[in-house]
Amino acid sequence: DIRIMVNWLATKGDLILHASGLIFDNRGYCFIGDSGAGKSTIIRALAGEKGVKVLGEDQVILRYLNGEFWIFGTPWHEAPEYVSPDGARLRKIFFLNRQFNEVIRSIEPGAGVNKILQTAFMPYYLPDKIGNIIDRLGTLAQAVPFFELHYQLGSSILPQILNL
Repeated sequence: DIRIMVNWLATKGDLILHASGLIFDNRGYCFIGDSGAGKSTIIRALAGEKGVKVLGEDQVILRYLNGEFWIFGTPWHEAPEYVSPDGARLRKIFFLNRQFNEVIRSIEPGAGVNKILQTAFMPYYLPDKIGNIIDRLGTLAQAVPFFELHYQLGSSILPQILNL
């Protein structure tokens, strides 16, 4: 079923991201990273914060609807308590890295798109859809800020994430 959804989303220029996501104050936040980067870990840590609704801890859907980017939960998850079918306007995207001291820094749009392409569920077997997806990611890079997030386990990172 995930392959069917990847194909359908591709017809719209949309994607499934290998990412975790949450909603806070009706705004969506996305955390992208390779396996082991901490997507599930950060979501589990933030899930206990007041007002946080988890969309997913391993995969989320990125859509462009009515001129805005939205993030949605998916039915594919590792833990059922960390999934929701809800969605919200995407406010920020964070690329995770747990190897350094805690820091959040802005990254260039092109670097962010490159990181998304490395981890997203891209239907490369549908070459006629790839151009539209790449164009959509270019629009995303202009509309939503990208950040690199280095964090330490056990730290309360939510205030820093929200106040950028």
